[in-house]
Amino acid sequence: MEQQNGAGLLGIALTEPEDCESINGTKIKCSHITIQTTRKSGATDLAEVYITESTKQELLPFMAGVPVMVMGKVQTCKDFKTGHVLT
Repeated sequence: MEQQNGAGLLGIALTEPEDCESINGTKIKCSHITIQTTRKSGATDLAEVYITESTKQELLPFMAGVPVMVMGKVQTCKDFKTGHVLT
């Protein structure tokens, strides 16, 4: 099966998983963690990762301060009134 929109991320989990019930106003039951990644230039980025309930059962536990690798898809939300992409 061909997969489109695949992404991988390697970094350090900065937070413990936190349950949430919506993402930018869209109702979805999931968990949220923040991952810090470092570019080759030395600059750091923070990535907000949301894990759906169905996927959560297949994962090892995340703990703050531990290196993690996640694979999934990139998804953005758009405010259709303003036309801006929400973060």
